[in-house]
Amino acid sequence: MSSPATPTASHLVAAGVARLRTQVADLNQTPVWSMTPTETAQALGDATRLRAQADELTLRLAAHADATQVGLDTGATTTAVHWANTTRQTQRETASKMKLAKALEHHETVAEALAKGVILTDQAQVIVEAVDALPEGLQPQVRLEARDHLLAQAAHHDAKALRVLGRRILDVVAPEVGEAQEAKQLKAEERRAEQRARLTLHDDGHGTTYGRFQIPTHVADRSANSSAHWPTPRPAARAIPRTEGGWRSSPTSSATPPTGSHSPAASTPPWW
Repeated sequence: MSSPATPTASHLVAAGVARLRTQVADLNQTPVWSMTPTETAQALGDATRLRAQADELTLRLAAHADATQVGLDTGATTTAVHWANTTRQTQRETASKMKLAKALEHHETVAEALAKGVILTDQAQVIVEAVDALPEGLQPQVRLEARDHLLAQAAHHDAKALRVLGRRILDVVAPEVGEAQEAKQLKAEERRAEQRARLTLHDDGHGTTYGRFQIPTHVADRSANSSAHWPTPRPAARAIPRTEGGWRSSPTSSATPPTGSHSPAASTPPWW
């Protein structure tokens, strides 16, 4: 990317961004070895929040660029592609950022928190994704409560923990809806797992068959519980040779010769 620009733009935002780049460039040339631990800790936190604030401005500019079709006159298929080409980002990255930029237009409180540096960019993304993933037909007030709750939790949890909280947010703001939604999700997961169930067997030609399987978790749990009660197979009995006068005693056993099969039948799993 290019060096700091000279603030010649007339718009306040454009000129301000140019000035900030120049100021940050000056700071980048300033040694930090003389900073005390207290000053360093404070500056590190402030710099982290400053980046969040800069991200909000960047995303707001990206949304405006998309709305005004910036870059399409150059042959780019989308503004996100143009953004990637001109800033040497990957198209996947700019597409993800553009998606968040458009989402923040519908989540003003989240955008405001990001603009103030109260939350970080990855936290903002998790919050809007969690709220947008709520089931259709939900009361608007419930959505607002869910968003506000996650914003409050962002002060105590990072993005990874927030994502977990977001998945169960209905249990907090609307427990009765959350239970019904969870049951619906579990049923859908089980249905998808049953559709993907597979069993592959391979006979090695020497009396042994190997297999691979993919089954729903609830089926695996039942099978595991069932197999715990299977009797342990006993070793196959050695055949005792028979002579013309009858059965010959084994040199290692005085057991009565079998009257039927020479080996006990192995236990068969009940679901075979």
